[in-house]
Formats: sequence, structure tokens, C-alpha cells
Amino acid sequence: MAKLTLEIEDEYAFAAFGIVSTSRSHRLCWMINKSLSLELKRSADIQIFSKSKASRHHAFFSFFDENLQVRYRLIENKKGVSLFLPEIKNADFLLIIDLSDEVEGNSIIEKLRATGSVLMAFEIDLDLLKLKQNILLAA
Repeated sequence: MAKLTLEIEDEYAFAAFGIVSTSRSHRLCWMINKSLSLELKRSADIQIFSKSKASRHHAFFSFFDENLQVRYRLIENKKGVSLFLPEIKNADFLLIIDLSDEVEGNSIIEKLRATGSVLMAFEIDLDLLKLKQNILLAA
């Protein structure tokens, strides 16, 4: 009898960008709001538990654009020694954008880089991440 193998590929309907900045989360949020014409607002922090059961709170900002039907989320990746996405050690913040035909990834990176408090911005390859489900915590 032939043996069939079912392979399931996860498909995520969002794009992720890493941001390196020395600014505090609220200041960076304000700068991103100005440069991308968004209205990101502080939401309840995301709580992450380590293997030793210690918890860390990561700042979380969100905005839903009614016209484009796109959700934007800004998450503090580094909080002390805690990382929201451990695979992305060099990003201080993560910008998660629901995929849409109206949102162009390259223009987002250019606008982020033009922001005065952003030292570096880059797109994150979701296929390389092991803990993609952490992003779903912020959904």
C-alpha cells in the first residue's frame, strides 16, 4: 500500500519589519505615525514568559486603517534581556503590517529609514522564524 505524506505550509497574511532605534517606544511610535501617516496607539502590553517562568512585558501599539482595511502593529522586541522574537536579535522594534495590495514593503522601509530616530529598517523573512506564533499573540 502506498504511503501518503501530508505537508502543511503555514501561510501568514502579514509582513514584518525590523527597526533599530535608540528611542523609547512612545517616541518611536510618534515618529512612525508622522512618517507613515498612521495613528498607532498604545494597547495593553504583551506578556512573554521565559523558560524560568519569569514574565516580561513588551510595549504594544496598534492601528487599524478603515480605508485600506489594514492593521498595523508596533511591538517592542527588546525589553531588558527578553526578546519578543529571539531570532531577530538586532531589531529593537517590530512593525507588523497585514498584507494588502495597497501597502508596498519597499516604500515602508524607505519611509522608516527617513525617520530621524530609526537607525536601520529591514524586512524580516518569516520563513526563517521558528517562533512566528509570537506575532500571532499580537493579532
